[in-house]
Amino acid sequence: MLKFYANINGTNEGPFTLEELKELASKKKINHNTYVIIEGTENWVAAKEIEGLFPPGPKLPNLPPPPPGEAPLSSEDAARIARQGAAAAKQGAQMAMAYGATLTSKSTGFWGGVIAFIKKILNEAIVTLIISKLSQAGIYAMVLAALGILAIAILSAVKNSEFIHIVIGLFAVFALSLTQYFASKFMDSGVRVISATPTRMGSDALIEAIALITFLLSLGALVFGVIITLQSETIYPVMIGTALFLSGMLVVGISLNPNMLNINIGETSSAGEEAIGIISFGYKSWLRAIPAVFGILSILGSLQIVWAFIKLVVGDMLTGYAVAASGSIMVFAGGLYPVLGLLIFLYSYLLIDVISAILSLPGKLDSTRSKNS
Repeated sequence: MLKFYANINGTNEGPFTLEELKELASKKKINHNTYVIIEGTENWVAAKEIEGLFPPGPKLPNLPPPPPGEAPLSSEDAARIARQGAAAAKQGAQMAMAYGATLTSKSTGFWGGVIAFIKKILNEAIVTLIISKLSQAGIYAMVLAALGILAIAILSAVKNSEFIHIVIGLFAVFALSLTQYFASKFMDSGVRVISATPTRMGSDALIEAIALITFLLSLGALVFGVIITLQSETIYPVMIGTALFLSGMLVVGISLNPNMLNINIGETSSAGEEAIGIISFGYKSWLRAIPAVFGILSILGSLQIVWAFIKLVVGDMLTGYAVAASGSIMVFAGGLYPVLGLLIFLYSYLLIDVISAILSLPGKLDSTRSKNS
């Protein structure tokens, strides 16, 4: 059975059977001028050249006889002219496709090359693997953080001869274990919610623009954190900058793989639906990154707690307590992120559903009127 590919809204889609192409034609998703290629061939042709794809047009009356002195066109000549016209149309289609590809590749420029490079490195398989490994590492990091907090509490109690430090440490460990439990329960909720909320968008151009801006902001946060750390000689700014950079890069990777967000690119959509698609894309990107952000914050926070313990052992009490506090905040934030992120997404998406219902109301009213008339 023949299989076809069609260039729909600038995206090659398929393979389709002839019957599926006919259905696309009936839904006005392809027209006579849409470029189509048969699987296994090398030449794109206009859809109107695919026999049987479109219903035949109205039967035209016979041509009037030729003027006196001119011989009528023979069937062989007519067939020859038709073949020449078909060959010219095919060549024009090929030239148009080649010119379009050349124009696109030249118009991307430097930043288009940056996006293409990031998309190649952070493909869907790599991003999925990174998210999985970071979430697993985050669980172990929280255990390390709990042990570090308890060790700091015991060390502080010994140095200050105050048992209250151990009590505070035990309470912090209990709270951290509770946070870890909720985080593990809500870790995969985002994936299930995304799979149940499809989104359609007409183009991925704005997605790539947002991904590029996120990449630049993430890189800026890392550079800024390094500069502040070098000036202030404290590790906290570079830790924050690193967390923002890694989280932002994961969001970039997720954004450039819309299948991970259940977003269908290339479907016809209205301006309102396109706006809703962009809003949904923003929420879904961070929701899909929840396990990875949890892992990043937990790992960086636990490392700070370990560093704080070392500082306290060598007698640098002020720096040790400050780093311990910042590390504990980062670990707790990482543990709470899966729960808070999901709740924010659900309440926000409720507003999106309300807007979608309002936008679809005129079409439903028109459908109801047509049925009643």
